[in-house]
Amino acid sequence: MKNSEQSAFGYGFTTADGSSHVEEKGLTKREYFAGLAMQSSDLKAYANKYGNKWADEVAKDSVQMADALLKELEK
Repeated sequence: MKNSEQSAFGYGFTTADGSSHVEEKGLTKREYFAGLAMQSSDLKAYANKYGNKWADEVAKDSVQMADALLKELEK
């Protein structure tokens, strides 16, 4: 499994009677890093530059930043 597809906050547990194991995967590392990148974006600057398409551009740039971070971490 690629690093970008691994869970950022996954966990697993076994029920009290031991009858089953449950795993919660949550966000992938890529999704989590992209969300963090979005928080650091200057939204007013994006709105001024891209008008109604500002959210699409923030999302694209945030995913690019997440991918760049994951690539660097794999070195």
